[in-house]
Amino acid sequence: MQSLEGIRIIDLTHALAGPYGVLLLADLGADVIKVEPIEGDPFREAYEGGIFIAANRNKKSLALNLKTEEGRDVLRKLVKISDVIVENFTPGKLEEIGFGYEDVSKINPRIIYCSLSGFGQSGPYSKWRAFDPVIQAMCGSMAATGEQGGRPVRNAGSFIDTGTGVMLAYSILAALITREKTGKGQRIDVSLFESAVSWMNYYIIYYLLTGEIPEKMGTGYKAFFPYGLFETKDKPIYIAVHSEKTWKALCETLDARYLLEDERFKTNDDRCRHRKELEEELNKILRKMSCNEVLERLTKAEVACGPLLTVADLVDNPHLKEREVFIKVKHPTKNSEVKSVGMPIKFSGIKFKLRYHPPKLGEHSIEILKDLGYSEDEIYRLKEKKIVYFP
Repeated sequence: MQSLEGIRIIDLTHALAGPYGVLLLADLGADVIKVEPIEGDPFREAYEGGIFIAANRNKKSLALNLKTEEGRDVLRKLVKISDVIVENFTPGKLEEIGFGYEDVSKINPRIIYCSLSGFGQSGPYSKWRAFDPVIQAMCGSMAATGEQGGRPVRNAGSFIDTGTGVMLAYSILAALITREKTGKGQRIDVSLFESAVSWMNYYIIYYLLTGEIPEKMGTGYKAFFPYGLFETKDKPIYIAVHSEKTWKALCETLDARYLLEDERFKTNDDRCRHRKELEEELNKILRKMSCNEVLERLTKAEVACGPLLTVADLVDNPHLKEREVFIKVKHPTKNSEVKSVGMPIKFSGIKFKLRYHPPKLGEHSIEILKDLGYSEDEIYRLKEKKIVYFP
């Protein structure tokens, strides 16, 4: 039995953060109904469908026009039989059409209502629209990312989106446990901005203690050195030395014991002060070896390191292959299969199941409407009136 088997979730989210958070619950067995506008989630086509595929497996699609009263009536019926509703509309928009928390909790007092937004349901920024890079710019991360002296740089991965999605899933699981104890549902308020600020917390504390704003360090790290990307004979390798023990191991395994005697590099503070000189010394040594040779030596010495890989290197990576990280799913609009990352957590008592491929728009509309008591004639009438859509 999967952990969330028997839990029904209405997914009213689009883009990445909300869908990814709900995906984590779907992978645990929740029955997820993705309610989309009849024209579809606007991110269905982005990156050749990559964003949609990455965040919407194990869900059913109901294409529904919530601008109509009949469409809203369908959603009300769905609310009655559901456990969780997740939405990422601009704060106040669902209240305008009768689906705010107060409205929904009258229909179903046990409902867990999770709102995801850029900045939260209250506060001076609450109505602002936001996506991952906007939050990167505002949370302090972008200002501290990039090469020294260069312009601020956006992180390539949508880690604020996906990380906030994890926060969303975590909060819903906590609310489900609380409901088991109290019998009551509740409202959850999750924001990209507050999630991102929480991940910048140690930088904030450091600033309050020292008055220093985090500076751009390229691939490096202010607190330790050597800690960054270094050159080898063929391709770069990231090396992370975090203690005197690992510093000694690095020097010994690279046959560079002379560095241990150099007064400039005696302590971590010394090495941080003289990082440019030490970087030059290490690159001289490392350029004589292949990346694989450095990797083999340092991993044997228990020094954290790893080669610089592209996404192309990940697709057939032997470690990911043995860990069964990738699954094959059907592309929702192309007649093909594509590799996708499966559930990123391993349980001893739960096996990941691909129950549904990322759905075509409205693929499950008929099934869901029949479960709600609509007759076939009623369903086709709703389609003719453009209240629902199915292929």
